[in-house]
Amino acid sequence: MKHHAMLHRGNQSIATGSCTSTNVSGYGTKVCLRIVPVAVHRGSKTVQTYALLDAGSDVTLCSDSLVKRLDAKGKSFIEFSITTVNGSKKKKKGIEFHAEVSSIDGHGHLTLQRVWSVERLSVSLDSLPRRLELAKWDHLAGIELPNIDANEVGLLIGSDTPEAFWVEEERRGKRSEPYAILLRSILGWTIIGPTCKVSAHLNVNVHYQQADVLQQMHKLWSTDFPEYVADDKREMSQDDRRALGMMMQTITQEDGHYKIGLPWRDDQCFSHNKHMALTPLAGLKRKLQGNNYLHKMYSDSMEGYILKCHAKRVCECETESKSDRIWYLPHHPVVSPRKPGKVRVVFDCASKYKGMSLNDRLVQGPDLVNSIVGVRTRFREERIALVADIEAMFHQVRVMDEDCQALRFLWWPEGDLTRQPECHQMQVHLFGATSSPSCAAYALRRTATDNAEMNAPEVATTLELNFYVDDL
Repeated sequence: MKHHAMLHRGNQSIATGSCTSTNVSGYGTKVCLRIVPVAVHRGSKTVQTYALLDAGSDVTLCSDSLVKRLDAKGKSFIEFSITTVNGSKKKKKGIEFHAEVSSIDGHGHLTLQRVWSVERLSVSLDSLPRRLELAKWDHLAGIELPNIDANEVGLLIGSDTPEAFWVEEERRGKRSEPYAILLRSILGWTIIGPTCKVSAHLNVNVHYQQADVLQQMHKLWSTDFPEYVADDKREMSQDDRRALGMMMQTITQEDGHYKIGLPWRDDQCFSHNKHMALTPLAGLKRKLQGNNYLHKMYSDSMEGYILKCHAKRVCECETESKSDRIWYLPHHPVVSPRKPGKVRVVFDCASKYKGMSLNDRLVQGPDLVNSIVGVRTRFREERIALVADIEAMFHQVRVMDEDCQALRFLWWPEGDLTRQPECHQMQVHLFGATSSPSCAAYALRRTATDNAEMNAPEVATTLELNFYVDDL
């Protein structure tokens, strides 16, 4: 099925045609599309990838991962939207550049005058023909399909490059059998049509995420769970934009960790609340004195924070600091029956003093968490699934030094409840702070972009698309 689309720049329509391809294979068959290995050249960079030939598209698109591998520095263009025939729109941003494309053997080449980048091309390599699948077809004998070390379709060549579709030779079989096309310019042989029997179920390959598919998923979900409302992620507010700007301005690296400042709502001074923190500390002391096992676990957790440099003791001279942003946080233990033998130290960032809490002073920041619908859908793309998580994700992101004074707490030296409590301060973003999810998610995205050149493209793609908070 072809889903035609209209592309807009601002209020102007700049292209019409099919920018998406949806292939629905026959029941129990595999259908091959016009996917072919190519070499893409940009300056001194050459990258091998798979290209999809889509005559129904009037633009040529490439994935952001291919752009990064080519180190393409193109002409940035304003936000545009892809509009499908059902009227739904999806906003995109990308760059425009040109590139050279050749066959793997280098015998043919052509120029792509205008390539637009998109986040990803959702084209499954399940539609790629395999040599063993072609062996049984007599009319396809002798056709060589080059193998390359690539795991994605990084390029979609549209009809704006018509020479890519010139045909030099065709090999046809009977009706409903696959046929082969030898493209005169660069690409060599491409195979189209059903090639083999597969497991008896209907297989659908969507080569660009369709709004109508998501709408059907939302409808199904809301029908089964009426209390659920499927809304698009909200646009960033002015506070969100300001918080993101603070993260971008303050982010640095230290000992293999990112360090990000707290996104403050304003420059208002704190009321020093050290004496307020003493009341809950007395209650915590009574609880720990009555439970030696809890006392041991809680002390181990606190000592672990100090050993890992998540927290540090503050010396007397620092406790007398005249900073306007000194704040003491009450803390208490939380034990989960699913994790016996472990206790989580929870800092109460919502605790108020004179009508104000730490969370009241922080901006929540933009929602940078991936859509759970998208994560779970991509989880099912391949045959084998891998799951993992980030250990203590918020604690992997450190806080700018001058902001740590707002994360102070009281604790007894070495957990000895008979001694006077000492002042400490956390050095990392906290569970319970309203800004921590956004800061941690931003650090995860920066991990992907800052290390893109050092890793395979799928590493950055995984970090950007396949995490839901700390779960991969």
